[in-house]
Amino acid sequence: MRKHGAIENFMRALKKTVIFGVIIALAASVSGCNLFPKEEEILPPPLTEPPQAEYETYTVTREYIARRVGGIATFRSTSNYDLSFKSGGTLKAIHVSLNDTVKKGQLLMELENESLERSLKRMELDLQNQQLDFENTKKNLESQIEQEKQKLEELKKEYEYKSAPEMQGIVSQKELDDLQKKIKDQEAAIVKAQENYQYQITKLSNNLKKAQMEYEYSKQDYEKTKLVSPIDGIVSTINTNLRIGANVPANQMVIQIQDPNTLYLSYTDDQNAQYFQLNAEVEVQFNNQTYKGIVVQTPTTLAAGSGGNPALLNTVFIKVDELVGKVRANDRANVYLTLAEKENAVVIPRAYLQQVQGRNFVWVLDEEAMVKRERDVEIGINDGTRIEIVKGLEAGEKIVAR
Repeated sequence: MRKHGAIENFMRALKKTVIFGVIIALAASVSGCNLFPKEEEILPPPLTEPPQAEYETYTVTREYIARRVGGIATFRSTSNYDLSFKSGGTLKAIHVSLNDTVKKGQLLMELENESLERSLKRMELDLQNQQLDFENTKKNLESQIEQEKQKLEELKKEYEYKSAPEMQGIVSQKELDDLQKKIKDQEAAIVKAQENYQYQITKLSNNLKKAQMEYEYSKQDYEKTKLVSPIDGIVSTINTNLRIGANVPANQMVIQIQDPNTLYLSYTDDQNAQYFQLNAEVEVQFNNQTYKGIVVQTPTTLAAGSGGNPALLNTVFIKVDELVGKVRANDRANVYLTLAEKENAVVIPRAYLQQVQGRNFVWVLDEEAMVKRERDVEIGINDGTRIEIVKGLEAGEKIVAR
């Protein structure tokens, strides 16, 4: 009986233990679900419309357009005077500066010339003395001859008076013969005075000429040490090697004077000079002002006298009447020649034109579909930054850059 009871007690205890374990397992299962986070539900991406393409556009307009050629030109004189000292020497002074305006005869430069100046002064004084001596001697000799002639006239009158018929018997023949002798002696005295006059005048004249020549030679030597302007002009060049006290060789160009009344614009261009025709009108821009210029020489007209100089064969000379006297040599201006022009032309920027294998086209914007479409065009005037569209586009249309 005891054994059977013990078994029943064991079974009841085991049953409680199993039930308790099940309860704990269930509790653990429930609490485990609360400890770990739930996984997020993956949602599908939202449906969106693709963005429309964005283009850099330009609205076609109508404008004035012109094709022009030109560039920077320099004012140069066709009358240039290259000056040099005729004899070498030591440079004493430079009296002008580059671009100075000078008058005809104005002193520009001079060499050391003190000894020549002193010699010239001596020659000048000697010449003056010779001139005075000549004039005084000439005057005195002429006066002597005149006096001798007066004496002769008096003797002749006396003889005429005493030889009159009413004086016969009063005046002796001897007295008349003496008068005739005096007349002949006086005539001889006049001849002698005239001969002396010729001798003295010739002698003094030769001395005067000699003094004049010596003075002129001395003056020429002195003037060789000075440079003066031959015209009213502008100092366009001064030899940069010149230094006060330095030796200057003879016949070396030291300064250039340009005639401002013969200033022309000189424009040189290897490619575009050929377009300039004689008497063509060009636009000249100088000091923010616009003037009219006229082509007076072209590569064609210059060719005959250029001597094969390549620079002259590509050079155009332009006259600007409104600027005469207002510009200086080496001043610069811009010149432009219009080759073609058009008012109210359909014009687009050069960057919007597409060119492939000789084909010209643009991308035209279809604003409804917002897409670009190719369109062939015919082009006209090209000014370098803009192009005329002769056919294929209308003002107001929008075109797209590359």
